[in-house]
Amino acid sequence: MNKITRKILIEKILLLKKDEIDEFYQTAIPDSHVVEKKYKNKFMYSLNYSSTFRKIQSNINTVLNPLLDLNNSAIAYRTGFSYFDFLEPHAKNYHFLRMDISSFFHSLNVDDVKETISQYIDDDVVNTKHNQKLIDVIIKCITHTIPTKFENKNFHDKAILPIGFSTSPIISNISFRKIDILIQKLCVKLNITYTRYADDMLFSSPRNKKIIHSEFFLKEIKILVSLLGLKINNKKTIIKSHTISLNGYIIQNQIRLTGFAGLFSPLSPSEIRLSNKKTVIIDKLLHHILVKKYSNEEILKKLFKQDVRKMMRYGNREKYVKAYSLDQILNKLTGYRSFLLSIISHNTKFKSTSDETIEKYKIQINKIEKCINILDKKKIHT
Repeated sequence: MNKITRKILIEKILLLKKDEIDEFYQTAIPDSHVVEKKYKNKFMYSLNYSSTFRKIQSNINTVLNPLLDLNNSAIAYRTGFSYFDFLEPHAKNYHFLRMDISSFFHSLNVDDVKETISQYIDDDVVNTKHNQKLIDVIIKCITHTIPTKFENKNFHDKAILPIGFSTSPIISNISFRKIDILIQKLCVKLNITYTRYADDMLFSSPRNKKIIHSEFFLKEIKILVSLLGLKINNKKTIIKSHTISLNGYIIQNQIRLTGFAGLFSPLSPSEIRLSNKKTVIIDKLLHHILVKKYSNEEILKKLFKQDVRKMMRYGNREKYVKAYSLDQILNKLTGYRSFLLSIISHNTKFKSTSDETIEKYKIQINKIEKCINILDKKKIHT
């Protein structure tokens, strides 16, 4: 197995000069380099732009990524993989189970992380003066001990793998690999399909295999996850049959529903598609622009509950309000367009979405492009 050697660490990760090597000792990332932000109920961390650790973490990713042998059930943060690859293996199944790992990144034990990634790093030291091992240098560069002055009280004085550090995704996949393997072995025995996207675990099975909804199976998964000191967030567990909605996407199995007077309705398509909630928002946005001809500010307020004038520092200045509102609507339109195009592109390869749904998305894309052209012209002339 290829490993990170002393030479690679010094020359390709730390970028040390020759006269720096003999005296070098890696200290922890200073608190002053780390920015804490709270998004909804999650704390996220980033390195400030002047921090040298930004480049070091980027170098670690570049060097470490080619060395990894990840389990094929782990989909997130892998080159060439998308959220569709997380959903696709389940497209033909009937029973579904979604389980969420609570505080995934921050709950990974740093000692476990160290043990796991040590197999990819030579057992060597940077210099004989300090005898600091290569693995300890790497750990100092990818973790952070949350200071008491930060808001995240649950992890005060604890070393964590911070959400937001560029190395955390790849390191989390390495750390969870042994659990992925154990879960996959269990699932193979029970004829269950398993994929994981970061902290989201998705299971599915054929119609005649409902064991994934049993207390036995849920308990087994909780036990396996606990081997790394992790817990399942029971509030986010989803148990469904025929159809499951995940982050704006729907996996729907084919079924024939009994109608009135003993008649049978047509077969519902077996497919991966956008949720009705998502498509309704897109349709409303298009209707507001093309038919109602609302201003961008009105659309943000009516459809997205964003009062631009209250949000902005210069909310009383018409020029800024119009410019900001236009950018926001254009961002949403281009985002929805990319969203729809990604489904069409994925369907070209896997044929996992019905022709009827694809045609509907193509019509929406055409309307979105029409709206973008209208707004862009306005933008040019203002």
